[in-house]
Amino acid sequence: MAAVLFSLSSLLLLCAACIHLSAGDGDHDDDHDKCATTTIGTAALFQECVDAVVHDFDEETNYAFLPTESDFKKSIEALFYLQFESSALDFTVCNCKYSINESSTLSTPDPHDNAAVAATNLRNKPAVTFIYGANRNSPTTAGLYSFLMLDPSDSPPNGSPARPGLHWLVYDFDGTTLSSGTAAQSYRRPAPDKAKHQYLFLLYKQNAFLQNFKLSDYVSSECSHCSFNVTAFATKNSLVLAGGNWQEATYDNYVAKLRIDSKQSVDCKTDIKNLCSAAQTVNGFWILVVFLLSSYYFI
Repeated sequence: MAAVLFSLSSLLLLCAACIHLSAGDGDHDDDHDKCATTTIGTAALFQECVDAVVHDFDEETNYAFLPTESDFKKSIEALFYLQFESSALDFTVCNCKYSINESSTLSTPDPHDNAAVAATNLRNKPAVTFIYGANRNSPTTAGLYSFLMLDPSDSPPNGSPARPGLHWLVYDFDGTTLSSGTAAQSYRRPAPDKAKHQYLFLLYKQNAFLQNFKLSDYVSSECSHCSFNVTAFATKNSLVLAGGNWQEATYDNYVAKLRIDSKQSVDCKTDIKNLCSAAQTVNGFWILVVFLLSSYYFI
């Protein structure tokens, strides 16, 4: 009997512990939910979101060119969100017609909440809105920033985790409006391979105008956006990371179309999702035509 009572007591304690752990996980999610918004109006909420963003970057972006969690926490000045808008789109690839609905994708200030989306939904340059905390210097005295979009999931020669592909670079802007700066690399739409890619958006604080800036100093000889050297860019120009975000994108059929348009190889049977029957039989159709024509001429 005592053994039974002991077992029941142990079970109750275990259940209580499970309930406590579940409540703790819920609180963690609630903290993230607070930052999944475009309005972070109070200093206390801003700091909560900063802590969440810094923690997420340290936990989910293991790249050597990013600072440590403690260093990023000291230097971060801004949270920002990105709004992607895409109109409806009809296109043909591998003899199949596809339609993509109009979409609106919000990359919230806390990247923990940004679910992966089809790359086509990110094909247009986003509107970026910056939210600054109390630790920002006056824009009139120290309002120079650089903004980067990088693909560390890229494969050589385009990029790698150490030297990611460059998708967007604006420097000497005022920290609020990207169009106030100089675009060294205009926005390049994501075009991931079949794996999911993580696209980083980084805000760097400048201490002066970037003099004699040359993009070629930081990319490989393969192309003008290949293997961007983030560390050299930050070190040479005395930049400090002041904010960060990311958005994950997945491969879709429109990416295959872009590859065909740029003379890259695409296997219709393996690279196209929901391939229509017409495309599956097109090769057989042409083989039949050739056979019939050959038979006609031989007769």
